[in-house]
Amino acid sequence: MKFFCAALALGLSLSGGWLCRYTIRDLGFVDLRGPVHRLVVPQSGDEALPADFETKLSEGLRFSNLKFEFRAPEEEGDRTPFLILEHGTRVPLAVPEREVDSLLQAALRSPIRNRLVEQSLDSFAFLLFLPGEDSKQVAEARHQVDQALERLEEWKSQLPRPIQRPIRKLEIPPEQRSQERVLLASLGLNPEPTANSALAVVYGRGKLAGPALEGKAIQSREVLTQLVLVGESCECDTDRDWLGTQQIPMLWPPEQRRRAWQVLGFDPESPMVKAEVARILAHDRERPKDGKAADRSWESLLFGYRETTVDRVSSPGAETSATSSEPSSLPVPLEITEAGEGDWDFEDDEAETEPAGVESEQEPPANPLMQYLLAALTLVLGSLGIAWIMTRRKPNS
Repeated sequence: MKFFCAALALGLSLSGGWLCRYTIRDLGFVDLRGPVHRLVVPQSGDEALPADFETKLSEGLRFSNLKFEFRAPEEEGDRTPFLILEHGTRVPLAVPEREVDSLLQAALRSPIRNRLVEQSLDSFAFLLFLPGEDSKQVAEARHQVDQALERLEEWKSQLPRPIQRPIRKLEIPPEQRSQERVLLASLGLNPEPTANSALAVVYGRGKLAGPALEGKAIQSREVLTQLVLVGESCECDTDRDWLGTQQIPMLWPPEQRRRAWQVLGFDPESPMVKAEVARILAHDRERPKDGKAADRSWESLLFGYRETTVDRVSSPGAETSATSSEPSSLPVPLEITEAGEGDWDFEDDEAETEPAGVESEQEPPANPLMQYLLAALTLVLGSLGIAWIMTRRKPNS
C-alpha cells in the first residue's frame, strides 16, 4: 500500500506538470474578463426609445466584448452614440439615430475586423501594417518586418511548440483608415494619414502582443520579440506584461466558438479551462518581485538568456566594484516538446485562403484535460494491479 500511495502521488505530480500545454496564442482565445469596452447611447429623461431597441442592442452585443449603457447627453440635443475603449479612449460613432443595425455595424464590424474574426483560428498571428506618406520610411518598415520573419524562420525550432498556422500580413491603406477608426483607436493609432508607418501584432480574439509600433520604432528586433511572445508557453518565466495589452472591439460569433475546440484542441469556453488558465496566471502574482524591469527581448523569450549587473563579493585586499556579467557564448535552449510536424507559412493578404465553411479533415488535437484524466486512470489501475500482485506473492504466516 505504501508503494501504491507513493506511485500515485508521483504520477499525479508529474501529470500536473504537463497538464497545461497552452501557449500565449492559445490564451488569446480564452476570455477571462468579459466585456471590456462600453457602447454609450445618450438618452434624455423624457425620450422614449423604440420598443425593441434595448432588446435588439443587447442581443447584438451578446457575442462581443462590448456592453452598452444609457447616459444623459453631455450637451443638450447631442444623441451621437460613442465607444469608450478599455484604456479610456472615446470614439464617436457617426450612425443614423436609433438604428440598431447601423450602430452594431459601426461598433463591431469593419473590413479588417471581419478578416480577424474569420481567419484568427487559422492564423498564428496578424501583422497589421499602416503605410505612411513617407515612401522611404515605408520601405524601411517593410524591410524590418521581412527581417523579423526571416529571423523567426531561423529560430522557430526553439519555440516550445511548433505552430502550423501562417502569419498573415494585412495592410490598411490611407484611403481605408476612415472605415477602421474603431480598430485604429483600439490600437492607439491616429486614424488620420501620417508620415510615419505603423505596425501592430494581433493574435487570438483581437489581442495585441505588445504596443503598436510607429515610425523608427518598427525594428525587426521588436517585431520578432512580439511574435516570439505569441508562441511562448504560458507557464514560462515570461513577464506577464502581455496580460495588460489591449483588445480590439469585435464579435466572436457562435460558429467560431463551436469551431475553436476542434482547431485548438481544447474548449476556450469551458469553465474548467478558464479555471486552469486563471490558476496559471495567478501563479505569477505569487512570485517575488525584485523591482527590476523585465527583459522582453526575443533572446530572453526563446532561451531564457538575460544580461544583468551584479556586485562582486569583496574580499581582503580586493577592490569592491560593480561589473556587468559576461553572457555565455551559447544560450541554453528551452526544452522542446513534440507537437507534430510544424510548418511555418508566412502569407500576405493576397494569399489564397481556405473557403469559408470547409471543415478540416485532420483529427482535432488531443484535449490536455482528457490526457490528464487518462494518465491518472492508467496510473491508478496499474498501481492497484502491482499492489494486488505483491499481496498475492506474500508468504502466508
